Amino acid sequence: MSDEKNIGIIREFIKSMEERDLEKTLSLFTSDGNWTCPIGTFKGNTELKRFFSSGAVTDVKFNEYGNGIMIQGDRANIEYVISETIQGTQTEAPAFLALEFQDGKIQKTRLIFDRLLVAKQAAKWWQGRPLINFIAKQTEKL
Repeated sequence: MSDEKNIGIIREFIKSMEERDLEKTLSLFTSDGNWTCPIGTFKGNTELKRFFSSGAVTDVKFNEYGNGIMIQGDRANIEYVISETIQGTQTEAPAFLALEFQDGKIQKTRLIFDRLLVAKQAAKWWQGRPLINFIAKQTEKL
């Protein structure tokens, strides 16, 4: 598949995620496609549907930055800032998504982002915020 077509698939994927168009999002994956992110790996249509329809994350926006989309054949990477609402709290973090394509669809993904940064932004309860800040300070000493 050409680089231009795969870039088009990435743009469709981003649009479908931002518009919360579950059917469109799922249609962009192969039947055995998988999504790997910091909270787990979701394989096949049933698991992908459960993950993408969970509703825990809303108001997702992808803002390309840095290298943006880099593509070579059936492999691509996108560097962006992801903005989203998690349980009512707006968060924002740099992210990196690696994609592999097969027969014009997304077959594998690997999403990487700073979970601690997101947790610091999303922590609401008074007991949680000091714990997360303590962990963050300890990791900054390393």
